Amino acid sequence: MNCPECGKEMTEGFLQGNTNSLFFNMQRQKSAVCGENGVCMAQGRLRPADFGGFICKECGIVVFQYKNSLR
Repeated sequence: MNCPECGKEMTEGFLQGNTNSLFFNMQRQKSAVCGENGVCMAQGRLRPADFGGFICKECGIVVFQYKNSLR
């Protein structure tokens, strides 16, 4: 998938979260923690999340389908 902002190829991975943080991991983690080469996106009071998606590290854009949770 190409980035809607810059047009470069986006990296496929997983948007995952726990009650304290939200991450984008290149490999799906069994427990929602920021894996190697992952990107920490938010911290604070959150709900668990697990979605497939794409990230552009150039622009900081993440694209995911919220109706297709991996749970």
